[in-house]
Amino acid sequence: MADAKMKPGNWRLTEDGRVYRMGRKRYPNRDLYEGEFLDGVREGNGTLTYYQKGDVYVGEFQNNMFHGFGVYTWGDFLENGEWVRGRRYEGSWSKGRRKGDGVYFSGYGDSYEGQWEADFYEGEGTLTKKNGDRMAGTFLRGKLAGEATIDYINGDKYSGAMRGGKRHGQGDFIYSGNQGSYKGEWRHGKKHGRGSRLFSDGSRYEGDYKYDEPWGEGMMETVSGDTYVGEWESGFPHGRGVLIFSHGDRYEGDFFQGNFHGRGRLTYADGGYYDGEFAAHTRPGQYKHGVVFPKPDGQRHGQGVRVWVSGNRFEGGWIEGKMEGRGVYENAATGGKYDGDFKNNTKHGHGIETWGNKLGIKFQDPLGWWHPGNGVCRYEGSYKDGYFHGEGQFIAVDNRSYHGFWVKGKRHGKGTATFIPENELGDSFRMNVGGNNALYRPYSYKGDWVDHKKHGVGTLMYLNGLEIEGDFVKGHPHGNCVLKYPKRKADKHRLCRQGRWVRGTVVEWFDYSAEEEEVASGVANFLLNTMMERKEEEELEELGLWGEKKIPEFQEGGSLVGSSLTDGDPSYQF
Repeated sequence: MADAKMKPGNWRLTEDGRVYRMGRKRYPNRDLYEGEFLDGVREGNGTLTYYQKGDVYVGEFQNNMFHGFGVYTWGDFLENGEWVRGRRYEGSWSKGRRKGDGVYFSGYGDSYEGQWEADFYEGEGTLTKKNGDRMAGTFLRGKLAGEATIDYINGDKYSGAMRGGKRHGQGDFIYSGNQGSYKGEWRHGKKHGRGSRLFSDGSRYEGDYKYDEPWGEGMMETVSGDTYVGEWESGFPHGRGVLIFSHGDRYEGDFFQGNFHGRGRLTYADGGYYDGEFAAHTRPGQYKHGVVFPKPDGQRHGQGVRVWVSGNRFEGGWIEGKMEGRGVYENAATGGKYDGDFKNNTKHGHGIETWGNKLGIKFQDPLGWWHPGNGVCRYEGSYKDGYFHGEGQFIAVDNRSYHGFWVKGKRHGKGTATFIPENELGDSFRMNVGGNNALYRPYSYKGDWVDHKKHGVGTLMYLNGLEIEGDFVKGHPHGNCVLKYPKRKADKHRLCRQGRWVRGTVVEWFDYSAEEEEVASGVANFLLNTMMERKEEEELEELGLWGEKKIPEFQEGGSLVGSSLTDGDPSYQF
């Protein structure tokens, strides 16, 4: 080591008798010290310049080390491709390390003012980050630990406990721009434990947090008045819970990622309810500093019971909110009941349907016939899109019936129909209507049907045994037909007569014999009765009683937030 060069007279004597001498010393690595020495070592005030790095220390020394007050300035250096300039510390030192009060500029734009220990921020201090964030509080080993206040450049503010430079313990966080606040527990910088979150729109969550998300038991109240109480996971209602809507609907049951999923009961404000299975299909969105609340499409899915305020009731299968598969629907107003297959909220497949009552309440069946309320009508067969479609049998309470094929709720194809109520069979007064002591009322028809009317080849039979066999058009004999008379005991063969008919009226006989003269009056009555039958059918058509019979589709759906979850209450028409 080179000897220190002394100048005569450059010395001072302390009260304890120590002599400090001024000197200048250059070291082998070309570092330079200029200042006071004591017994050959740096002690007192001096300046140490590092040759290679360009760092400079100006201040107090003790036993060759920075000790007391001093200013250390770093030289410019390149780091990660960028120059770092202006790094500087001004404050207290102890045995070569920063200790006590001091001010530090990092050269990256950060600055710290406060207490130090062993070269670390430690004690009370304020750290200002390059981006403008300001952190004031207690530091430990260079990081905030204890109570602190942080003002973020974006306007956010935190006040509470810290550990390892992160929010940890009890603390309050206020979001900028009127985005609400959080008050509660933190762990490793995230909301964790019990807490209360107030959102910008006035909605509020209070309960458990985990990993910065509502997780565990919690309650959510939206500004619209909806309230959820129950289990949460990853920021969504998940598990068991109760959701009460502001408009009065209430759901209690299972949730999955914010959606109704599993077993639950949805009670509507009007008093109706659904009790059964639900399914979720999509994950609802989250909104930063906004209301984290479900926007589910969890719909009725599986087996369940839906009861409407009208008293109507469905029990059976559901898929994506619609009746699907096997089920039973009951109409409280009409007493109607359908037990069978459903598809897309309508009767579809095979089913059994009944209408009517035994309470004396007059009702009308799907074929337009009225009944006094002394029993039920019944249909069994195929359905398509809510209509009778395919093969099926309809039997009215009075035993009027049709057995055959249907298309969109109308008789169409091959089929057999009976027209006279059972209680009128054998009633001389009713049976003589339209005739003169003769039974000329049409009893049944067997043959082709088109659009609810007798159309094609068929046989029309009367109570007195008369039959018309041949072509029918729009409900009436039309074209060449055969009139068959009842066979008498004395007859070897059944008497028949061929003729040409136009809309139910014979206009020409192809043959005539004296043997048939005895039934002339019967033919006249037959023609009259036929005209009455045609009039009855035309009146029914005008009243629309041959119309399509279909359950209307549900009009229901909605979401939990932003709008009411609505549920239609269709008035089923049977």
